[in-house]
Amino acid sequence: MRFLILTQYYPPEIGGAATRLQATAEQLVRCGHEVEVVTARPNYPLGKFFDGRGLSPYVREERNGIPVHRVIVYPAVGGGLGRMLNYLSFAIMSIAGLLRAKRPDYLFVESPPLLMCIPAFLAKRIFGIPYIFNISDLWPDAIAEAGLIPNRLLLRTLLGMESFSYRHAAYVSVVTDSIRESLISQKHVPADKILFLPNGANLARDRPREADPRFKASLNLGGKKIILWAGTIGYAHGLEFVLQAAKLL
Repeated sequence: MRFLILTQYYPPEIGGAATRLQATAEQLVRCGHEVEVVTARPNYPLGKFFDGRGLSPYVREERNGIPVHRVIVYPAVGGGLGRMLNYLSFAIMSIAGLLRAKRPDYLFVESPPLLMCIPAFLAKRIFGIPYIFNISDLWPDAIAEAGLIPNRLLLRTLLGMESFSYRHAAYVSVVTDSIRESLISQKHVPADKILFLPNGANLARDRPREADPRFKASLNLGGKKIILWAGTIGYAHGLEFVLQAAKLL
């Protein structure tokens, strides 16, 4: 089977989506499938291009044997207008990458950002490609609950785009049971349309090991209990609860 992955983030960028999707692509290849990727020129989390290719609008490369089609975007980090232009520019320019890839059996679309529903729908209509909409976070719910969408019209628009994405997807894949239950009970997505695709780990690389006392000593952590927050720290991630838990402990 041939898969085409559409994601704004992909290595050498760092972050959950980039790491997870590269591992997914490589595992699909090991299982005998064909995979290509359409993504942005690497710019996250620096907010500027770091691939040394200037302002080339399109670059094709191979990463670990997988063809990767990269398109130019408006580089930005943080919030506000710059980040919206970053999302919108990839939603538009990604179509150029889709045109250069082989026609897949399925288009696998990573969300957020929610604007990925635009190129996904166009690919479905123009090229007859069914798409799988992969939900890593429930947007816009997460940012709405954090008070980051004060404008009701904007919130209704985003909720409409979310519903549009689910309605036109062949399948919706989710990473947690709670997201699955929310889609069924609150978003009214048919249960038989939802695929459960939890995050995994490479057990050949990531496994429990003995502590390295010299490394701990070099960080002045010898004899101390270490609690690590390994996730994203952003506006919508509730860091205040981590601080409250730290105080209690």
